Amino acid sequence: MKTYIFMIFLLINVKIGLCAKILAIFSIPSYSHYVLGSTVMKEMNKRGHEVTFVSFFKEKDPLKNWTDIILTNPDKHGLGKIFLLAKIGLIIFMILEVMNKMHFDQKISSLSNYFGMFNYNFFLAEITFRDKKFKPVLNSSFDLVVYDKFSTNLFTALGYYFKCPVVPISTLSSNIFINNILGNPHYTSYSPNPYYRLPPFMNLWERFLNCFFDFIYTVFTHLYSIPLENKLLQEVIGPLPHLKDLLYNVDLFLLNSHHSLNPVIPLVPSMKEIGGAHVKPPKNLPLDIEKFIESNKEGVVYISLGSVLDSNFLRDEQKEAFIKCFANITQSVLWKFDGSPGSISKNVKTIKWVTQTDVIAHKNIKVFISHCGKMSIIESIYYGVPLLCIPVFGDQFVNAKYASLKKYAVILELKDLTANNLKDSLNKIFHDTSYKENAKLYSNLFHDRPRSPMDEAIYWLEYVLRHKGMPYTKCKSLDLNWYEKIYLEPLTIILLILGFLAIRKLK
Repeated sequence: MKTYIFMIFLLINVKIGLCAKILAIFSIPSYSHYVLGSTVMKEMNKRGHEVTFVSFFKEKDPLKNWTDIILTNPDKHGLGKIFLLAKIGLIIFMILEVMNKMHFDQKISSLSNYFGMFNYNFFLAEITFRDKKFKPVLNSSFDLVVYDKFSTNLFTALGYYFKCPVVPISTLSSNIFINNILGNPHYTSYSPNPYYRLPPFMNLWERFLNCFFDFIYTVFTHLYSIPLENKLLQEVIGPLPHLKDLLYNVDLFLLNSHHSLNPVIPLVPSMKEIGGAHVKPPKNLPLDIEKFIESNKEGVVYISLGSVLDSNFLRDEQKEAFIKCFANITQSVLWKFDGSPGSISKNVKTIKWVTQTDVIAHKNIKVFISHCGKMSIIESIYYGVPLLCIPVFGDQFVNAKYASLKKYAVILELKDLTANNLKDSLNKIFHDTSYKENAKLYSNLFHDRPRSPMDEAIYWLEYVLRHKGMPYTKCKSLDLNWYEKIYLEPLTIILLILGFLAIRKLK
């Protein structure tokens, strides 16, 4: 009897010992970003951890040991002014406008794409820190800070503030914005910048553009973004060390990626891929949607252009191109559209909202028309559904190119959108079985791993908690000066020797 009592006492103490207070900040008003963060944090909550979750969304069902901090809607803070400032800042770098030949309809270039994203995310970080509902959080204590690393580095400083480890989660794969923080090798020769629309395999000119853009990003980061972020940091929670010194205070980085979907690149031990962690087992669809999907033996096309930009952003002639195309195919179309696209044919059904994975998981879905955000790519491959990619902004162009290269997707850019081009693209997928076969192939590769992506995420988060960080996994390159990293000293010596020998020969 005493043995049983001792075992129960031991288990209770182990449970208490593993229970941690976690601050999770996902202050991007995008449902896809929220889903990734909340899904991982809810699993941590199930394991007995107390979670304070900061976002623009609220959990529908109350959870034990879960506190929602709902931020004020960003529209009330004048979000449009931020994009105006981003455009003004673009004038300084007009040289890249000349280089960039790949604009889409709204004429937003890759450079304004990045600067717009930075200003947008800086603005959201400022909203978070200045929100009166966030103030009590700063007076609390936490064992771990987890945040959405989209563009700003501000939340990394909370590790120093709370004296705890920091784990960013990226909705993207490894890229220059992440690699520099962890000392992960970054090779401009084969790693296209996610905000510049370059193919996976670049020619000389494209490598030059990629190198130039990475250089602009590096200069912009050190001369503009970090000083600006540091100024805000000192105002809201200072005095603290300069952000440039806190920037590398990252113990673990969770990436929403998997090598079966992304180019294979080196990853240091503190970078872990958890692509697919947000995907849950499919639930039953609403009866009207399920009946619609199953009513056509030819199959169904599902179209969703994301949670940030719905199909409403399309111009009238673009909406008309979709409507005209859909009226002339034998398949049915389930269209996520917040509003009414106009007069649609009988084979088209519009819906304001549905859990996307529940739809894609249905065996009668033949093609997914998507903006090619990272989450949509993963969900499509998770269930082996071919894609028709219509990228709009951000990393979507690069995602689409990777998917097309692996031949489970067809790309149709907005500037080329017509009823005929859309129909031709769909027919290519309908009639060429290799798209479906490749989608299934990469789906199998995506699923074949030692443990599920969720288990991978939870293991490493709790690993960080158990060991109070992972400082011993930090890359040696973080201890080097910038000129040491790029071999400037030995290259200078070589050039001096060659110059000396050339001068001697000329004499």
